[in-house]
Amino acid sequence: MGSCNLCQDRCLFTSGLSPSRNLPGSNCLRIQRVVSSLWNACVHASGREYLTSPSEVMPMPLDSALRPIALLYTLAMVGVLAFLWHRGRITRRLAVAVLVVSAAFGFLFASVAPYQFQLLLLGDTKGLGGPLVFAILILGILLVLTLVFGRIFCGSVCPLGALQELAYRAPVPKVKPRMKMALYAARFIVFAIIAVAALFLSVGVLAYLGVMDLFLLSFSLGSIVMLTLLVVSLFFYRPFCRIICPYGALLSLAGLAGLFRLRRNPSCIECGKCEFACPVDEAKREDLKGECYLCGRCTEVCPVEGAITYRRADAARDRPAGETRAAGSGGPDGGAE
Repeated sequence: MGSCNLCQDRCLFTSGLSPSRNLPGSNCLRIQRVVSSLWNACVHASGREYLTSPSEVMPMPLDSALRPIALLYTLAMVGVLAFLWHRGRITRRLAVAVLVVSAAFGFLFASVAPYQFQLLLLGDTKGLGGPLVFAILILGILLVLTLVFGRIFCGSVCPLGALQELAYRAPVPKVKPRMKMALYAARFIVFAIIAVAALFLSVGVLAYLGVMDLFLLSFSLGSIVMLTLLVVSLFFYRPFCRIICPYGALLSLAGLAGLFRLRRNPSCIECGKCEFACPVDEAKREDLKGECYLCGRCTEVCPVEGAITYRRADAARDRPAGETRAAGSGGPDGGAE
């Protein structure tokens, strides 16, 4: 357990995450003691011994040397799913199987991207299990893959995203608020809070929320928070992904520029079924698909085969059928105008 060089006491801001960072002056002493006392009271009530860094006191389910297996699975599965989407071979059964495997990898290897991103902000090489450069490289690769293939990683490969997706597939009534911009704003407010807390206070907000406790099967106040979010996921689509996840906020920006994405073709009859089925309000023709998790609900309900496909942009195929016909016809000779 680290100690503050000012108060020489158990300190929330120096307990393992980044001992070299301390708030200067008397404000450090005051803030640290107040927040630490409150948090210690909470963790004492739940029987926990650590403050902010569960990796300090709890071993990972499997040796960290095996984590490259999780990395290889991640990179390979993004490529495989992109290929299957492009070929139109994604089925509900296959999608569910991938979700189950991805969630299982989270419990086996306890390697979850949003938490790794937070450790990177904290500069916690011990928690990352390697140098910061390696973490930057891996998270950067996932960012590039999202720029190319869209949010396949978030949708099917991230363990926490997979758990929420599986929960939402339960046959219970759903809540679909059409407030996309408000959720965007909330997400980046939360991102700013998490980033400031990590960079300037050396506080890991996601540790409080029990992100790792969930996958370590460790009971705590944080794990109760995550379990509550999973229950909410039964009714509301991916609350953690859409509001809290700091790495997902960055990937959503990459998704806006995704080279490959689900696009409507001229055969679309504009029935609106995909728009009704989409849980994130990203199925309209003009939507940029930054929040599209490639869940496949739009293609499942589409009554016209091939009206929605996963592909690159194509000016001719992206226009509605009426505009395509108009563009293809000209004057009396039928030539292009």
